[in-house]
Amino acid sequence: MRTMIFMLLLGLGFLLTGCSEQPSLLTLKQVEESFDRQGIPLIPSPELAPNSIFRMTLRGVTPEGFSVNGDQLVTVYMLKSAKEVSKAVLEFEDNTAAAGVEDHNRYEAGNVFIFYGAEGIHKDERVDQAIERLRGMLK
Repeated sequence: MRTMIFMLLLGLGFLLTGCSEQPSLLTLKQVEESFDRQGIPLIPSPELAPNSIFRMTLRGVTPEGFSVNGDQLVTVYMLKSAKEVSKAVLEFEDNTAAAGVEDHNRYEAGNVFIFYGAEGIHKDERVDQAIERLRGMLK
């Protein structure tokens, strides 16, 4: 009888452990590949807008800076979780509340927080597609 109860509890433990999924974390390589697949390679560009507000450290993370389409800045924050991304958004808003922040687009996909510095007719819609692709990787 004890053996049967032990086996039942052990099986239940395996079942519960198997059902609790860890959230997926995206990698910088996946971000780069997602943009590449849309035909907009991310070119590492530490010299592009080095003092930009979009390069500030958030949640202890310094973003990777890239250029797209020659002169448009994309910054990518690789955070530990989606919860950290939410905190980074709040930190950015707190730090820039009094500043006149230039037009930009910001995106969240799991543990990734991205700024894209283009608006209006200069905005490359393929960036939106790359972000949607990243979000799809999390499902």
